Amino acid sequence: SLTGAGYRAYVDLLADKLPAAQRPRIAPSGLAFLMVHEERPYLWRKLFHCDHIHASPAGTLLQGLVVHHTLTGRLPPRDMIVRNDMEIWWKRARMMQHAWDPPNPFPTKAQAFYLYNVAARIVLHRQVPKSYIDYQNVGL
Repeated sequence: SLTGAGYRAYVDLLADKLPAAQRPRIAPSGLAFLMVHEERPYLWRKLFHCDHIHASPAGTLLQGLVVHHTLTGRLPPRDMIVRNDMEIWWKRARMMQHAWDPPNPFPTKAQAFYLYNVAARIVLHRQVPKSYIDYQNVGL
């Protein structure tokens, strides 16, 4: 919640300095991650690499969907993203972990379907997770 308030402060500052055509935008990836945390905590843990900081393939999928919408104003078609073989999205990815770390699992089709729906609820329907606190109006 506080990170979101900080991002909005940066946006407000930049918006005053930039032309209207360059208005900054925030990709609400944190809200999508928070929604998963509230609804499916076991899946939320799978959104992170074994270092507990960087995104795993499932986290990258969720973040990518939110960023895609932020940049283009639309989500890619669901059937383009949610596949029987979800590994296809990472076949050409560079190595993202040490050889001694356990491999990050790829999201299942069911998990990808859920993550796509979370992204849609956040970016299309503007749903906000229940635990999110809007610090925008409390005078930080």
